[in-house]
Amino acid sequence: MNFVKIFTLWIALILPLTMVGQPNYNHIGQKINTKAPKEVIVRLYNLEGDEPYMNFSDSTIMYKAIRNKNGLVIHQEQYNPTHHGYYYSYSDFQYDHKNRFILKTEFDKDGLNVALTEKWLYNDRKKFILRETYDIKGLFEYSRYIYNKNQKIDSLINYWPDGSIEFTMVNEYSKNKIKTIYPKTNGAIKEISITNFDRKGKKVEDVMYSEKNEFIQGHYYTYDKKGNLTQDKFIDDKKNIETEKYFYNKKKRLVKKITEDTNGIMVAKIEFEYNKEGDIILETRYNSEGKTTIKLVYEYRYN
Repeated sequence: MNFVKIFTLWIALILPLTMVGQPNYNHIGQKINTKAPKEVIVRLYNLEGDEPYMNFSDSTIMYKAIRNKNGLVIHQEQYNPTHHGYYYSYSDFQYDHKNRFILKTEFDKDGLNVALTEKWLYNDRKKFILRETYDIKGLFEYSRYIYNKNQKIDSLINYWPDGSIEFTMVNEYSKNKIKTIYPKTNGAIKEISITNFDRKGKKVEDVMYSEKNEFIQGHYYTYDKKGNLTQDKFIDDKKNIETEKYFYNKKKRLVKKITEDTNGIMVAKIEFEYNKEGDIILETRYNSEGKTTIKLVYEYRYN
């Protein structure tokens, strides 16, 4: 199992719209001062024949979330990408008395039968130490998190139901640097990730190397004086470059993201508009020709 399979999340049609257990963040992960909305609905408009979404009707509900009185997500519905298109998922979330995420229940496409269950356990220092995943047949896999004396994750071990190791991740910490090693089952090194931080703790590099120390891929981050991420440059082993540039308003809200190819030519653009509470109300996507392909309209209920 390689790094991408283990740690890359699905790139959904919409950006991460909820921060489970994080009530003071808006839908693209920006911290806000207002109370999170009780309910969120996102509708898809203005398809313009965009290939991946041609089967969706206008005003399709792409995402829906309901939060509890503490602002934590307790129910979520959304379209998810697969190699064969998209499927609609239904998920419920539960928390303990300390508002810690402890259980996720994912239902089938009709929202009736349980398809997947994920359980989280914590130690007395409020750190999660065990994650168990169950499918309809029972235990599917489980993960153990081991911490060092500074309460940072020292290693992560993922197991199959029979107790055999699926994969392992080991962290080594030094000043402004984290070295993550992904060993093979026989103990030999498979891949290495080097993450570097600046003096303010901002991540500036995230680079992957092979067991022979050959470059695989890397992300290189740039920030402005206010600490906002302004550029994420991705380079693969073929020296192809994809650069994402971020632009903000006076309230530090992300208002535009432009994606450029190796030659610096725009291949995509996204623009965001907000309400007074700091939540997105409109997300407009453009293609390389500057033509509007998709509009996502966000609806909220705050009481």
